[in-house]
Amino acid sequence: ILNSIANHLDDGQGKFILLQLLEADLMFAVSQFAKDKIVELAKTILPPEPVYQIESGMQVLYAPIDNGYLKTKDLKAINNFNSEFKINPDSKVICYFGRVFPEKGVDDLINAFASLKKDFPKVTLVIGGDGIELDNLKNLSKKLKLKDVVFTGAVLDPRKKRALMQASFLGIIPTKPTPNFVETLCISGLEYQA
Repeated sequence: ILNSIANHLDDGQGKFILLQLLEADLMFAVSQFAKDKIVELAKTILPPEPVYQIESGMQVLYAPIDNGYLKTKDLKAINNFNSEFKINPDSKVICYFGRVFPEKGVDDLINAFASLKKDFPKVTLVIGGDGIELDNLKNLSKKLKLKDVVFTGAVLDPRKKRALMQASFLGIIPTKPTPNFVETLCISGLEYQA
């Protein structure tokens, strides 16, 4: 939402999004940083009263992370995941899990993986997620002739998502800085840590 508001300050759509936010029964931000940015943007396009309503009415609600669930090893689910996506169980898995959008920097990860693969042939890169950049990333992998890049698409089953993270030797969030998008510590990063 921050990105949408910031990219539409001049055409009226950012104001429209903020006014819709004001109609909500409850207003939540995922972090204090996000709340502060929403208020900052509101100050540039709304009169003082609606800004005050957002500032005083919005609460910060951090995303819940179930550490116990994420750290419970599920070998059967890991084996099923490896089998479904034809991942060699002897391979070290490097994984990205999240939205597949340009600002996420997954193209940089694939290019880095191409360099890494020369020295470490028993490594697999798994891209877990879906989004507007998916076809471009698949084409990049083909162009670089990478055989050990696996695209799972959206992983909605919590057991499968946990298996992917637990099968991973390394989880990477390669975000690119863009003018109107700032990645704070994302949920996937916290889930990998758990």
